[in-house]
Amino acid sequence: MKYINKIACNYLWVAVALLAWAWMPPMARAGADTADLPRPLGHALAIYKKGGTEGFINALVEGGPLEGNQEIHMQVLVLEKMEKYYGAYQSFQILHVNRLSDTTRLIYFLMNYQKGPVFGKLTAYKNGGRETITSFRFHTKADKIFPEALLVGR
Repeated sequence: MKYINKIACNYLWVAVALLAWAWMPPMARAGADTADLPRPLGHALAIYKKGGTEGFINALVEGGPLEGNQEIHMQVLVLEKMEKYYGAYQSFQILHVNRLSDTTRLIYFLMNYQKGPVFGKLTAYKNGGRETITSFRFHTKADKIFPEALLVGR
């Protein structure tokens, strides 16, 4: 009988743990934090906080395959347009990091502006000790950036 009570107690603890996990917001479950922040993104966001979308984008792509690409200027215009409606950039949050391999990871994050969030996704690539950004995207609609699994609570 003692053995059966012990098993039942273990199942009860598992059930409590699962319920607690289910009630946590999806972002908290993702387990991502600023430790997962790629150095180029952290550096670029610090520049952005001081002002300047062009400086932000240039710092984001520095040393990577997008550096010097003329299409990057379109991203500056996209962010400037977002700022026009959302106000100035305030802060950021890392929502989820998907490690695809030892060298490559996808980072899903949001940038908080005065009047609302802008959602972002980027690919970080590590070669030796240096990490660069190989692609990125921003949008005001989460469903245009994030996979469905990040949008739906579990």
